This record gives sequence, structure tokens and C-alpha cells, in this order.
Amino acid sequence: MRKNIPAMMAAWIATTGIVYGQQPNNIPPVPAVPNWSMPLNPPSSKEPPSPVTYTSSPVQQQAPPGFDVPPRSGWNELSAPPAPSEMLPTPHVAFPSPYSDVPPCWRVCGWFNEDFMMVFMPPQMLPPNLVTDATGAQIVGGPTSYGISFGLRIDGGFWLDSDQRHGVQGILTGIFRQYNVVNVLGDAGNNINTTVTPAMTPAPFALLGPGLQFSTWSEFNFAELNDLRRLWQNDNFRLYGILGVKYAQLEEDVSFLYSTVTPGSIFLDEFHTRNDFWGVQLGLWMAVTNGNWGADVALKCAFGVNYAAISVMGSNTSPAPSNTQVLTNDANIGYFESSFFSVLPEVNANLWYQLTPRLQLRAGYNFLALTNIIRPGQQIVQNLDPAAVGGFHNQPQLPFATTTLLVHGLNLGASWRY
Repeated sequence: MRKNIPAMMAAWIATTGIVYGQQPNNIPPVPAVPNWSMPLNPPSSKEPPSPVTYTSSPVQQQAPPGFDVPPRSGWNELSAPPAPSEMLPTPHVAFPSPYSDVPPCWRVCGWFNEDFMMVFMPPQMLPPNLVTDATGAQIVGGPTSYGISFGLRIDGGFWLDSDQRHGVQGILTGIFRQYNVVNVLGDAGNNINTTVTPAMTPAPFALLGPGLQFSTWSEFNFAELNDLRRLWQNDNFRLYGILGVKYAQLEEDVSFLYSTVTPGSIFLDEFHTRNDFWGVQLGLWMAVTNGNWGADVALKCAFGVNYAAISVMGSNTSPAPSNTQVLTNDANIGYFESSFFSVLPEVNANLWYQLTPRLQLRAGYNFLALTNIIRPGQQIVQNLDPAAVGGFHNQPQLPFATTTLLVHGLNLGASWRY
């Protein structure tokens, strides 16, 4: 026991020296996991801050990305989650979405109209008493009517924005070719009359053999491409301005197939014209609605150039070769062309009924005029003269007479909105 006491004291002294020779440890202990059921902030005797009121300030309307509501004032990431009674009001009322003023996405929407048209083309104007019977009564001559002509109109377009402020429109209209044919007997005292200066025999020209067949036809087509801009609108009325281009084509023909002078011979006189109009178009389109009923009116006027061409042909099977027919010879046979300034006003009015949300039934009236055009019937000249030196003629001279085309009629159709 006495031997162990010195050893135990030496061990105790050595251990104490090692402990006191080390550096002090001032690092606080690691805190425990927070108790989220209680706030970690030190309690305060002060009143909690009043709830934040969000105004319509642009700065306060900017929500952080990915959040529907702004952060709450007075709480941080170490705070306890708010109780249900402390939640803010409905975010869509207290804090408007920053995307609430963005317009809805644009989608393709427009219209497609198809109308069946019944129109009255102007009559073909011929010289009066061009072909008469034995009593002098007119058979062919003066205004020659085509009756009712038929056609189709296709109108389509689409809007370039969701509010239908700006759109594009295309219209294609075709009036079908309409004929008028008159047959006149030969060897019955019927004649083709001419005004001869100086005298030329025979005058008038008696129709022989199969007689005469007179025929005329007319065909009218036009198309346009427009830019539409809304000028004014309210609950029941819309007004759009129109700016576009327009093309119109009028093609007509007048021909005489007959036998005269020599029995069994066949003569042909033919006058063919074509008018091509190109112009810039201005106009207005307005529409009014009342329940399922509505009406619209388009007022348009195009200004441009009309390119007019005349083709005059003549031939015969007479045993004695000749370049002379009754209405054509070397003085007017050929191809002629010219250009004129023209105006093309148009009015289209429709009354429609909304049958379904997308389908409308419509009926309307159309009026159109085209100035400074050439028509074949007015290029016929009855003034003939004997052949000059060398067998050439001075008459008939082509008059290049111009007139105005007037077309009007009704349309029935349907309109589809998409």
C-alpha cells in the first residue's frame, strides 16, 4: 500500500498538468432542432404589426416569380408558419395578377361568303334597222337584250388580331357568259341595210340561201383584294375603312354569218372586244345588328386604267375572191388597242339572319358601273364606199366609241364564320 501511494500521486499530478496545458474551448453547443410550433423570435410586449394593405401601385403588383401572393411583413424564414386566421385575403382580390391586362391569345378567325347572283347586263347596242324584213320592220338592230344573267360571288377573309380591328379580304365575282342568237330567213325579202356614200350596188344587200344568223355574247368578271381597318364600333354598329386593288374584265362578241350577193356563198363579219381594268380601291363597310337580324352595306370606288382591245374579222367563200364583206373590209379589219382612265364604283347592300352562331343566311342588292369601255356593237359602221385605187377602201373607219357599263341585280347566299 505504501508503495502504491507515490505512484498514484505522480499519476494525478501528470494528468492535471495535461488538462491545464490545453487551449480553452469557447464554441457554444449546437442548438437543437427548432420547435416550429412556437416562434423562435424572442417574445415582445409590443403589439404585432398591422396587416399590410396592398394598393394598385405598379411596384406592389409585381409578384415574385412562382408566387401568387407577396411575402408577409414581420415574418422570416425562421418564423413559424402563419395560422389560418392570419392568412391574407384572396390573392386575386387583394393582389391582382400582373398578367391580367394581357389580351387573349390570337387565333385564326374570319368568314367565308358565297352568293348566287341574278343580274341585268346592259343590252348590246347595234345600229338601228341593221337587218329588216320586206316591210322595213327591224329584225336586228338597236338595243339587244341579254335578259337575266347569272353568276357567283365568293367573299372570304380573316382577322389579324383578336379584337377584329384589322383584317384582309378577297372577293371574286363571275357573271356567266350570256348569249343572244337571232336567225333570219333568206330569199324572203330580208335585207342588211347600209349607208352608202357614194352609191354602191346592191344596197341594201338581200339575204339569200340560208339567210343570216346573228349572235352576241357578254361575260364579265372582277376580283379585289382589300385591307380592312376598323374606324368605329359600339354594341350594335361597326364601321371599317377599305383600301385595296381591283381588277375587272369585260369580254364581248358580235358576229354575222350570212349569204348574200352570190347564191351559196357564206360571209362572216365579227367584232370582238376585251376590256381589262386595273385600279386602286377606296371604300367603307358598315354593319348594324339587332338580335339575330342584321344588315351591312359596302360602298367602294376604284380608280385606274382600262386597257381596251378590238379585234375585227371578216371572210367569205365567194367564187370571186374579195376582201369585202357587208360590214367589214380592209379599212376596219385588224387588231386595235387603246387605254383610257376609268372609274369603277360599286354598292352592295345585304340583309341577313343569324341562323346559328356560325351560319348566316343573306339576301342583297348590287350595283356597279365601269366607265370608258369599248363594246363591239358600237364599232359597227354602215357607211360603205367603192374600192379606191389598188382595191383598198376608205370606209368603214373604226370609231373607237366608248360608253359606260351599268350592271345591277340581286344576290342570295350564306355566310360562315369561323
